Amino acid sequence: MNIRAVLIWMLGLGMGSALTMWWQAPELLPEPLPPLSELSYPQVEALTRTQSLALLHQARADLDEGERLTKQLEQEVDLLIAMVQAARQGDIARHVELNGQRRPPAKPAPKPAAAPSASAGSLDQAKAQLAQIQQADAAIQRQALAEGWAMDARLVEARRSLWQQARRDLDDSAYSQALFEAGLPNRLFIGAVTQDTAASQAGLQYGDRLIAIDGQTLFTRDELEARLDSLGSDNPVVVEISRRGQRQQLVVEGLAQHVDLYARSLPHLAPDQTD
Repeated sequence: MNIRAVLIWMLGLGMGSALTMWWQAPELLPEPLPPLSELSYPQVEALTRTQSLALLHQARADLDEGERLTKQLEQEVDLLIAMVQAARQGDIARHVELNGQRRPPAKPAPKPAAAPSASAGSLDQAKAQLAQIQQADAAIQRQALAEGWAMDARLVEARRSLWQQARRDLDDSAYSQALFEAGLPNRLFIGAVTQDTAASQAGLQYGDRLIAIDGQTLFTRDELEARLDSLGSDNPVVVEISRRGQRQQLVVEGLAQHVDLYARSLPHLAPDQTD
C-alpha cells in the first residue's frame, strides 16, 4: 500500500473526528472572556494558561493604546503652548502655521432636524478639548511664574488666546455643557447696577441673565471683557438678557463701569428653554 495515501487517509480521519466532536458539542468552543478588571479572584485562579495569555495580551494592547493617547494629548498641549508663545511674540505667521498642524476631532455633520443641545459626540469632543486647554493653561501659568512675567498683561493675553481657540472650535451648546461638567462658570448674571446711570436707566436689574453682547453669545467673564474691549468699553452696546424666562434686548452704555456681574456653573439651556 502506498504510504503517502495511508498518511493522507489517517489525517483526514483525524480531522473528521475533530469536526464531528465540535459539531456535537458546541459548548466546547471557547467563550469570549470579559476584561481582566471584571474578573473575580476565583475566576482568575480558574483560568487556563491559554486564557491567561489571551487576557494578558489584551491588557497589554489596552495599555499601549492608553500610552498612545497620553502621548497624543501631550503633543497637543505642547502645540497649543507654542501657538500662544508665537502669538505673544507677534509672530502671526508661526501661529497660523502651528494652528494648521492641529488635528482636532472632526465635528459631526449637522442634521437639519436635530435639537440644538449638544450630541454625545460633540460633547465628548468639547470635554476633551477643554481638558487640553486646562493643561496648557496651567503650563502657561507655571512658565510665567518661572520666567517672572506672572503679573504681566502678557499672561492674561496668553491665557485668553488659549480659551478663545476652544471657543472658536466648539459650538455653543457643547462648549457650555463642557464648562459645566468641568465645574467651570458658564453663565453670567447681573449682580448690581449703579443707580442714576445710563445702565440703570436702560432697565438692567439684579438677577438678569446676560446672554449676548451685540449678537455674540457669552459664557464667561473673560469673554465679556474681550467683547467689550473689541467694541470699546464706553460705547453703547446691545445687551440680550433673560428675565424670568423672557428674552429682551436693551441698549446699554457704560456696561463695564456701572454693572457688576457674577458667574455660575449650570447645565446648558437650549434656546427654547427658560431659566
